[in-house]
Amino acid sequence: MTKYKGVKQADDTPSISTASSSSDKVTLKRDIGVIHATTVIMGIVIGSGIFVSPKAILQNSGSIGMSLIIWILSGILSQISCMCIAELGGMYPRAGGIYAFILEVLGPLPAFLSVWSDFLIKKTCFYAVLALTSATYIIQPFYRTCDPPSNAIKLIAMVIVVLVTLLNCGFIRNVTRVQTVLTGAKVCALLIVIIGGIVALSQGKTENLQPSKVFEGTTTDVGNIALALYSGMFTYSGWEFLFMLLEEVRDPNKNVPRAVHTSFISVIALYILTNIAYFSVMTPEEVLNSNAVAVTFAERTIGPAAVIIPIFVACSCAGALNGAMLGGSRVTFAAGREGHLPEFLSMISVKYFTPWPALMIGSIIGFIYICEDGIISLIEYMSFVALIEFLIVKLSLLYLRWKKPNDERPVKVNIVLAMCTILSDVAMTFLALYKQPTKNGIAILLVLSGVPVYLIGVRWKSKPKPFLEFMRKLTHTLQKTLMVVPPASIAKPDGDTHKDV
Repeated sequence: MTKYKGVKQADDTPSISTASSSSDKVTLKRDIGVIHATTVIMGIVIGSGIFVSPKAILQNSGSIGMSLIIWILSGILSQISCMCIAELGGMYPRAGGIYAFILEVLGPLPAFLSVWSDFLIKKTCFYAVLALTSATYIIQPFYRTCDPPSNAIKLIAMVIVVLVTLLNCGFIRNVTRVQTVLTGAKVCALLIVIIGGIVALSQGKTENLQPSKVFEGTTTDVGNIALALYSGMFTYSGWEFLFMLLEEVRDPNKNVPRAVHTSFISVIALYILTNIAYFSVMTPEEVLNSNAVAVTFAERTIGPAAVIIPIFVACSCAGALNGAMLGGSRVTFAAGREGHLPEFLSMISVKYFTPWPALMIGSIIGFIYICEDGIISLIEYMSFVALIEFLIVKLSLLYLRWKKPNDERPVKVNIVLAMCTILSDVAMTFLALYKQPTKNGIAILLVLSGVPVYLIGVRWKSKPKPFLEFMRKLTHTLQKTLMVVPPASIAKPDGDTHKDV
């Protein structure tokens, strides 16, 4: 995975020097404004969970009232976490998100392990799960009395991945426009549920929300409350993908905080109102026993028209996949640019200014996981790794506050709020290790398996000449086939020591 220098440009491809000197130099383009940045966050955060089964929080909290408190608290903690990452993004505004921040603060090996888990398991498994969920809800109306065939679901999931990949290979502004439309579709679905709840409440269906009953059964077990909070935090996950796009956000120091606050306030409000709507029609026991809460709710409130809910859930998952692929490909791009992955993965289309190779390799790995039956276990393993990653990045923020107190910080989070999220992450990390030591131990081993790959692929510089020549020719061939080139010089902040590719 060493950078292979001297890659020759195709004759009909603009050279790096030419591209750099023109207004159309081959770099990632800043085409994401505050509205599209907001819809990227909302589009990924609002996945299928709020429609399908919010029962994990209810099950662990024990009551309706406590579950609503957990929903609010989880959203606030996630918003603070997002602002912690935004502070680092203001200091180091590069594509790559958490990978780029870990590289800057902790160095190449921890950064490689981060991208290793993302590239091979975490992000690509996420693609597969979203595509499979979307495919399931697309085909489900045709199999109302039985389960749809698994091969049909997998085939449709692959088609969805191909379509979303092709969309992301085009101009970034078209991708964000589609993301805005899909986000609008899922918000409309939530509004249908919320309006149904308002109608039910206006008809006097308030027995489940009476003050005397709303906290009935609340758990006193700290471990269960922590598990509910753990589930809630991951319900709001996905916001980190925006920070993988920092090189494509216009005026990120202003637009990123605006997008974060707008999206989280909106999502928290939608989640709370949706849960209240559920409980206006369904008892806690019915919510716990339902595999698709929104569908059950719609069947009781809008009758035959409930068939639209699976369509909205499919759109919701497709929107989350679109946003995840948009952000995830930039991590691969950034790692290729730093030499942690093959150089070819850092190249950009000369026509559309998007990272085609990074998008394609992510889709190919996603195809593999779509064909497997055990990807949910992998996602569970990597959820723990994601928690540790967030904790490490927040601790890095504290380190930089101490080590570089005078560095410019366009976005600066309140240190007390940052400490609150760090303490919650530490508590959830130890709880996860205590509750599931084997599963989370396997997750740690999966990440550490990247160490020998790093030593051989990145640190070992004296690779055999035949291998280097083969990689040079392969890169050149793929470069001409796809019409992609390395990124031109990108302006870096003062004091940046990283070299341009």
